[in-house]
Amino acid sequence: MAYLLLDENISILFIPMDILSEQDLSIFFQNNQIFTSEFVKYISMCQSQKRRKELLLRSLLFLYIMQTNNVNIQYYNSIKRKEEILINNYFPSPAQTVYLSISHTDKWMVFALYSVSPIGIDIENSKRKTEKIKQFLNEKMLLDCLDEHPSVLLSLWTVYESLYKLQSPLENQKKVLNRVLSTIKKSHPQKLNGFNLWNIPVYNYTTLIWEDEIAAVIGCFIIKGKMPKKIKFYSIEKLENEIEKPCKIELTRLLTCDMKLEINF
Repeated sequence: MAYLLLDENISILFIPMDILSEQDLSIFFQNNQIFTSEFVKYISMCQSQKRRKELLLRSLLFLYIMQTNNVNIQYYNSIKRKEEILINNYFPSPAQTVYLSISHTDKWMVFALYSVSPIGIDIENSKRKTEKIKQFLNEKMLLDCLDEHPSVLLSLWTVYESLYKLQSPLENQKKVLNRVLSTIKKSHPQKLNGFNLWNIPVYNYTTLIWEDEIAAVIGCFIIKGKMPKKIKFYSIEKLENEIEKPCKIELTRLLTCDMKLEINF
């Protein structure tokens, strides 16, 4: 995976939420000095087991990316939270900085990484109910979408969430959403290896919407400017190696990264 971020392409990483057990994660948390004291305190006070597991998994993936690519990560989000500062100063001299956006469903966590500019991403379970989404898009975004199929509504919602993470102004959000809705209604997606894809340039944004039929998710990422030459989708999987006690920070022996799709533009 060392080659993953050493170019100007976009990398999308799919990680199963159950890739590491609660026991695996607790071993890292208890035996490594990789987390800031602020994060340790936050995790200790977190009452939700699901949220605790999500944060620990996310932080270890941060570290995995940094170890395998020698990069610093800028987590680009519209809201600054305490738990985002996890492993500051772990690497004294990273080769470069990459921008990161994160989303997840109950089954998947997804990382979007780009070295050129900030990126926003969102994924949704394709079976998610859409009544509240429809109401929000119609009333707040002024979209004429009351009769749209649930998959279209979920696509629009992922666009909204991605724009929100990029701190896009409200008026820009409305313009982009209207263009995306118009494009989806008038065109057919590109089909590639179980993915349905829409590449939609809107004003100074570029939007890629996809439906992954195998993972049963609908997703979107948005960047400012033109689409890079390649988009690479990867899956992160666990190897058979056991986590040792006391735990050593050698995630490259524990996790593997395999490309599942490459899109050329």
